[in-house]
Amino acid sequence: HALDALVTARLPIGPVSRRLKKAIAPLGIPLIEVTRHYDECVWPYTQRGFFGLKKKLPKILGELGLA
Repeated sequence: HALDALVTARLPIGPVSRRLKKAIAPLGIPLIEVTRHYDECVWPYTQRGFFGLKKKLPKILGELGLA
C-alpha cells in the first residue's frame, strides 16, 4: 500500500503495542501515536488500574470541560 507512516491512537504498554511495533518494523515506516486531550487527562490517574479512577472523575471531567 506504499505507506509513509502508520498513525494510531496512543497505545498503552502491553501486547498490542509490542505486536504492532514488531509488525511494522520490517516496513521501515514510523509509528505515530496520537495522544488525545482525553488521554492526557485520564492517564495520570490510571497507574494502578482503573479502580482508583472513580475518585478522580470529578477533577477529570472538569479538566475536559464536561462538569
